[in-house]
Amino acid sequence: VTLPNGISVIPEEMFSGCSALNDFIIPETVTSIGDSGFRNCSSLKNIEIPNSVTNVGSYAFSGCTSLKNVTIPGNLKKTSEGMFYNCTALTEVTIQDGVTIIGGCSFQNCTSLQKVSLPKSITSIYSSAFEGCSSLTDLILPENLQTIGNYAFRNCTSLNKIVIPNNVRDLGVSMGGWVFSGCTSLYTVILLSSSLIPSVSC
Repeated sequence: VTLPNGISVIPEEMFSGCSALNDFIIPETVTSIGDSGFRNCSSLKNIEIPNSVTNVGSYAFSGCTSLKNVTIPGNLKKTSEGMFYNCTALTEVTIQDGVTIIGGCSFQNCTSLQKVSLPKSITSIYSSAFEGCSSLTDLILPENLQTIGNYAFRNCTSLNKIVIPNNVRDLGVSMGGWVFSGCTSLYTVILLSSSLIPSVSC
């Protein structure tokens, strides 16, 4: 499907459940994608989010179980709640500099996700953002990161090493509970700040 230039908004649920849709080109004129805009497009293999997009609604691409890689443009300051929830074929995500927040459940249950490139602009990772990403092995938390929400990396069973940057304010209740719970392969945790409370639940 190719939309004509001039369209600025893809309404909520516009293509939700279009299970035969396998390729889609979003025009450079689009600035907003509504809630569940492409939810459960189970055959969708390729999607390019142009730099013009500044807002993406909740669960916009959730359940796109054939989607393999995605690049998130820097003009999108926050990945939305559940944006790629249950995209089980997704293997690699590139997030461009300018994005500051990884929203709650953004990549939850992306069970094939192996690598995420987080830019230095990221300051917050919300609750359950990467929960259940059982193939995730390669993750570097950016130095400007300040907060991590509850269950952010819960059940990331292939994650074996994590470095907590100096700017993260706390590890424990105030930052979020059970951040690394169920990370059964995690054997190295490096805390770069002496003020951090080492209360990681694994």
